[in-house]
This record gives sequence, structure tokens and C-alpha cells, in this order.
Amino acid sequence: EVFFQSVTFSPDGKMLASGGTTDVVVVWEVETGKELTMLIDPRNWVYSVDFSPDGKLLAAGSWEGAAYIYDVATWKLLHRLENSTKVGVGMPDVHQVRFSEDGKWLLMAVFDGTVRVWDTESWTEKMALEGHSDQLYSAAISPDGTKIATTGRDLRIQVWDAKSGEKLYTLSRQTGAGHGRLVNSVVFSPDGSKLLSAGWDKTIRMWDAATGVVMHSLAIPRGVLVLAGGKAAPGGPDGATVLEVKATLNGED
Repeated sequence: EVFFQSVTFSPDGKMLASGGTTDVVVVWEVETGKELTMLIDPRNWVYSVDFSPDGKLLAAGSWEGAAYIYDVATWKLLHRLENSTKVGVGMPDVHQVRFSEDGKWLLMAVFDGTVRVWDTESWTEKMALEGHSDQLYSAAISPDGTKIATTGRDLRIQVWDAKSGEKLYTLSRQTGAGHGRLVNSVVFSPDGSKLLSAGWDKTIRMWDAATGVVMHSLAIPRGVLVLAGGKAAPGGPDGATVLEVKATLNGED
């Protein structure tokens, strides 16, 4: 039985890339449903795929503890980025890969509790963020590139200064209104002013990204696997802005 762990559209919406338990990355043409390529380099399950903002690169994170970087024009493998230490609180699996909005950085969220930040011009590791006591599931960088948010099985959300690597604050039950079960996903709002988190406690929470103060908590019927940042739209109370977010609920949208 095959499970898809991650799917993502190219920035122009013309391609869809997927990764899962088949140890390959498959890319389809959206309009026709035709398979464009099958990338067989990963040596184990593919947890995460992400296109660069300009659509020129595709990143894939694998259970083996590495991320693969492909040239979309030729589908040639350009780089294999390894989790350099492969030690910590969990396995070396790369659970998520995510490009920054400007495409200059690539985040690798690793099960060993670290986030590896790579410079996409030199393809050297810029820094490693270490502060979680259990497996890491998700990492996000703010649109302006100043903050990185990380979260995982230890129920904590850590927010970091993206330039210095300094931890800015921690969101947890001990510090206030944190989640009651593991947190699967974090995303920043399009303007970077808010941080959204979700997990197995059946809530989606909105935080003030500058202060770490919880603004809203939304109860939902199932645990959330993935949050995908949406667009801001008018229509809230008193003309306030509503942030539209897509959530995958335990395999359903």
C-alpha cells in the first residue's frame, strides 16, 4: 500500500510534485495528468517536496536523512544535502523541506530535533537550530526572512531570529496557551504578522508573531496533519481581515 506524504504545486501551477512511501518523487503535468518524470535518487521514503519560488528548483526530503535538489528544466540532480550530525533526540529523517520566500534559504526540519538552514547560492549549511527535546515535524520562515518557527513532538513552538539563530521565544502549555498534543505544522501569514500552528489536539491557533501572544484558537473535528498558508481576505468581524488557511485533517481536506 502506497501513502503520499507530501504534494506541492509549482509556482505557475502547471506541475504537481509528490513524495511518499515509494522512495521516489513523481512530477505530473496538471492540465493533462501526464507523468513528466520520476526521480529515483532518494534511498527511502520521501516525506516532503517543495518548489523554489522561481520554479527552477525542486527539493525533496527523505527518511534516509538527506534532501535532494533538482534542476526543474532538466530534472538533473544538483545537490544531495545530508543531515550533518545525524545525532540527537530522534532519527535523522528529513521530515520537511521548505524554501524561503526569496529562495535564498532552504529549511530542513529533521527528526533529530534540529532545523538545518542552507544557503541556496553556495549550498553550504548556514546554521543549525537546536532547542527541541523530541522529533521535529515542521519549520517555517517568515516572508521577510527575519524569523523561523519550528515545532514537533515535544508540544513546543520555538521562534528564532533567522540571522543570528537566537531563540526569541517559546510557545507551550507551560508558557501559556500552547497545544495539548504534538504540533504537526506551523506557517506564517502572508504579511508575516501572524503565526498559525496545528496538531493532534484538534485546534488551529493563531499567534501574534512579534509577541507570541495567542490571538485565536479554532476547534476542529480532527487532528491536523498539514497547514498551507493561504491568502488574506476581507470579511471578518467589523471589517477585519480573515486569513484563509488550508488544513489537511488526518488525510482529508
